[in-house]
Amino acid sequence: MDRLRTILDRSDPKDLSLRRYLLELSAEQEARLKDMERYDSKVDGPVSWRPDEAKTQRLLRRFFPSVSQRLGHSPVNREAAMHFVERLEVEITRFYQAIASRAPDDDSRIFFTKEVECATSRLKVHRKVLL
Repeated sequence: MDRLRTILDRSDPKDLSLRRYLLELSAEQEARLKDMERYDSKVDGPVSWRPDEAKTQRLLRRFFPSVSQRLGHSPVNREAAMHFVERLEVEITRFYQAIASRAPDDDSRIFFTKEVECATSRLKVHRKVLL
């Protein structure tokens, strides 16, 4: 979600339709996060995995390599912004696929498979309509 906000903050302030679209994506991402939090609260108990900071950073770099790449110094134009958004959606899809494939139970697998389907659908929209 932070990466999407960064793209929004760096986007061309004159491109109102791009900024509106990025705000919509950000709102969708926040809604998905809330859905996950609700799902997490329904799960029997927390997963007993407590990675250290280094492991967490390695995991994030592995699944979200674009997050560590800079956007440049000048405002991001529409083409560049949509490129960054598409890369982020690809990474999100792969992340959900990995979680779904390793889910400890059917309910979790179903939940994350639906997230994969939603992310895949958004990616198709980016590629067919917007790019």
